[in-house]
Amino acid sequence: MSTLWSVQDLADWFGVPVQTVHQWRNKDYGPRGVEVGKHVRFRPTEVERRLDSLDRRAACSSARSTPTGRTAPCTLTSR
Repeated sequence: MSTLWSVQDLADWFGVPVQTVHQWRNKDYGPRGVEVGKHVRFRPTEVERRLDSLDRRAACSSARSTPTGRTAPCTLTSR
């Protein structure tokens, strides 16, 4: 089992303030955390999975238009 990350660890890794991580949790935006007693911890694999999903969404939202002017469907698959 890998080491779980604290809120501070996650904030440091993303280069954001701790408050941003708390806001992500309140908005169900960031990586899924695990409550361990009164603390929240994050699995590094879950952080990577969340980051990958953001990459896929960004790629899909910036899909180029086809010659007919319609947007091509996003065909990215999950890993």
